[in-house]
Amino acid sequence: MSANGIESERQFAVPNADEIAALLIAAGAELDAPCDAYEDCWRTTMGLLVSSDHPTEAGVAGRLVKLLCSAGAAVDGPDDDGSPLGTALCFGTLDCVCALIARGARTDNAAFAAAAGRTDWLQAWLMARAPQRRGLPRRFFPLPVPAVAAEQALVFACMCGQIKVVRLLLDRGVSVNANPPGSRWTATALHTAAVQGQASVVALLLQRGADPTLRDSRHQSTPIG
Repeated sequence: MSANGIESERQFAVPNADEIAALLIAAGAELDAPCDAYEDCWRTTMGLLVSSDHPTEAGVAGRLVKLLCSAGAAVDGPDDDGSPLGTALCFGTLDCVCALIARGARTDNAAFAAAAGRTDWLQAWLMARAPQRRGLPRRFFPLPVPAVAAEQALVFACMCGQIKVVRLLLDRGVSVNANPPGSRWTATALHTAAVQGQASVVALLLQRGADPTLRDSRHQSTPIG
């Protein structure tokens, strides 16, 4: 070991995740190659990234999304179905959500538009002037009727702190205690806002009559819990 501890640390420094990913991309790694060990929305590198706890907890998930997109990964997924953004929303990886939207992920459906804060699009959609694009990943977003799509939009608006969208949807009659089928990890909008620490949204939901004692179907926990 070198007598100079600093020089020793530099000599044996481990590359960070960004550097490793950049090296692999430069070596010709296929950006949207599927992983046969998984199915559906998270088979690709992007899908695995936005659905994984480890890069999010390490604080590198959003940066890696930007790196993949800059290198040419399909921001809307190889099937152009919006699966990266849908998966990121389902798993609540907000850094990935923000990075995908910033890189041009499509937001032409109620759930994605709500997450992106597109109040004008949602107003037009609620008045039946903006068509909802088909082809969403059905694993997470069955969206059988417009009312359920609006409920899911409320959940994701709360998750992402889009308080103007939350007000719009509540003013248009969306149930504050709705539990749409696409809520994989949480139940109501209040659960989702609480999990993500969206304090202003929580306050608004409570003001509008949200029930803090409702339990989700996965963990049987309340928003207070």
